[in-house]
Order: sequence, then C-alpha cells, then structure tokens
Amino acid sequence: MSSPSSSKEHPSAGHEHHHHDHGDHHHVWCPRHNHYYDDKVVEAFQEPDPTELSSVRDFIAGSCAGVSSTVVGHPFDTVKVRLQMNSTAAAFKGPLDCVMQTVRKEGFLGLYKGMMSPMTTVPLVNAIVFSAYEHAKTFLLVRRLNDASGVLTNNEAMIAGAWAGFINSFVVTPVELVKCHLQAQGEAIHSAKNEIKFNGTLDCVRKIIQIDGVRGLWRGHAATMVREVPSYVGQFGTYELLQRVFSAHFDEGENGTVSTTTTLLAGGFAGCVCWTVSYPQDVIKSRLQLQPLGQPSIFPPSKFIPDGGFIACARMIVREQGWRGLWRGYTPCILRAFPSNAAGFATYEMVKSLFLLDKDTANVALPVQSNSKA
Repeated sequence: MSSPSSSKEHPSAGHEHHHHDHGDHHHVWCPRHNHYYDDKVVEAFQEPDPTELSSVRDFIAGSCAGVSSTVVGHPFDTVKVRLQMNSTAAAFKGPLDCVMQTVRKEGFLGLYKGMMSPMTTVPLVNAIVFSAYEHAKTFLLVRRLNDASGVLTNNEAMIAGAWAGFINSFVVTPVELVKCHLQAQGEAIHSAKNEIKFNGTLDCVRKIIQIDGVRGLWRGHAATMVREVPSYVGQFGTYELLQRVFSAHFDEGENGTVSTTTTLLAGGFAGCVCWTVSYPQDVIKSRLQLQPLGQPSIFPPSKFIPDGGFIACARMIVREQGWRGLWRGYTPCILRAFPSNAAGFATYEMVKSLFLLDKDTANVALPVQSNSKA
C-alpha cells in the first residue's frame, strides 16, 4: 500500500486520507473528521455523490407507493369515512351493509368517490413522507457512522417516523379535508344541514376557499398532526422491526435484498399498527373537518393548548356514542390497512431496487458530520 503523498505533491494535503493496516482490516485516517474509518466506509464516500440520486429515488418510489396503496385501499376508506360520519340513528348496520347500500344506490364506482383527490395528491404526500423518513434515517445513521451497519435501531426508526408524520401533517390536511367532504357526499348520509354540493375535487377546493378562505383548507390540522405523528412512529417502527424478524424466516431476494414476502408481511402489519394507534384521532379529525362550511366550529379550542377543538370534539363523541364511538369504522379501516400498506411498501421497495444504488451505501455515503472519538 502506498504511503500518503506529501503536501508538495497535493496542495490539499490538509484533507488527505492516511491508510493503515491492522491485520486483515484496513483503516483510513480522515483529518477533516479527526477519526479512523474502516476502508469499506471510505469506499462508500468514494462512490459518485449519491445524495441527489437517493433523494430522487426516495421521492419517485414514494410516489409510486402512494398510487398503489390508494387504488387498493380507497373503497375501504370510503366505507370508513361514511361509518364515522353516520349519526347515532345509524343508516348502516355495519361495514358490509354500508358497502351494499353504496353499490346499490351509487354503483360500484361509488366506493371510489373522492378518489381523484388522493390520487392526485397522495403520490406527492407519500413521496414527502418517505423522503422525510429516509432523510431522518440518514441524519441518525451518520451521527454514528463508525457503526456503518446502515441498520436503524427501533428507537431511531420511531424518531424518524415521528419526523415524517410531523412534516406530512402540513401537507395532508387539505387533502384529507377535500377527500372527506367528497366521500361524505352521498344520499345515504348527506344531511339537510349540509346542502353544499361538490362537483369533484377542484370544485370542492374552490368552494372551500371561496367560503372559508385559504386557511379553511387547513381546518383540523391540529387533529391531523395528533394523528400523523404516532401513526408513523408505529408504522415505520413496526416495519423496520418486522423486516428483521421475517428476514430470519424467509429467503432473501436478489443481491441480498429483503424478499417480497417479508416486505408484504412487514408492510401489512405495519399498516395495521399505524391505524390502531391513531384511529381515535382519525375519527375526531373527520368530525372536525366535516363541519358545515362558512360556519364557526361548534368545538371550542382548549384554553391551555392550541388543539383546534380536538378535546371538545372527543368529549362530544364519547358523550353521544360512548368510547366505542371513537372506534366507529375501525373494521373497514383495518381491512384496508393490511393490503393497502403491503402494496405501498412492496411498490416502494421494488421501485427503489430499480435504481442502481445500494440502499445501505446510500444511507451511509452522505455528507458527514464530525464524529471524532477521544
């Protein structure tokens, strides 16, 4: 192995890497970071800068995952919303009755009512979620770069998920608002008090802005944030954990990647956990967002925290329907969660695999913060 070059030969000698042999292992001294790194880690840094490529990869893969999960899960979501918004004098006897009444009165496509809103926006939302998650992973991984395993701990996965949920809440609130208004617009549940009719996604957006202003698109944001953060903590924490568990029982895919079976199972169960830990918040969010346009909220905000009426709404639901009211529509939600999230994660991993960039290398080979060791 050649010795380090002198500063005369390389003007940038202040940043040169010194190589040392330690038995079968090679280590490189990096003056910039005041640390010895394993040669495999250095090789990762010598790859063509993958930061931009990995960001594009995550964004595209997340978008594709959003499309597949929406197509698979939207009919279940329509049933969920309609059961959530039904009054105590139930028009539906249960999820199956809701499906049958919807198909009989509105046709099969009635189950896909309001899908244009998520179909045009969920790919972007998912892209933001996965990009935020991957960037949070990268931030956490480079802070312990000398580990170089590229594998998150459960706590790190949950922290990254919390960040993704926080970021996503700002993007998804208008999407959820429009989707819920369109889904709730049906003969079976439409009340006399809500006479405003929407002719599609753009018309719904236009009327909301016209009546409540641009800020009206973010009605229910506090409730959405309270839902998103724990939901993605549960989703990504479970997904990373189950990937390791199932990988021990199923064959690996090509080039040592996780098998499709593992991805489907981990993604499906992660979706179930995601919705279980956040479902009551989702019920409250839907109730808050589906208040009549142009009228002040009937749910006063808390005197202590800016909750947007979240606590008052929760109390009203419990008072009217009992604690079970917070779980109304949970069955179709869980029936949707497994196939929808399984499809979403499988699509995400498949699209990522199409890029000629190894996942672990991409996570490690990013701009390094100082990680010196005494």
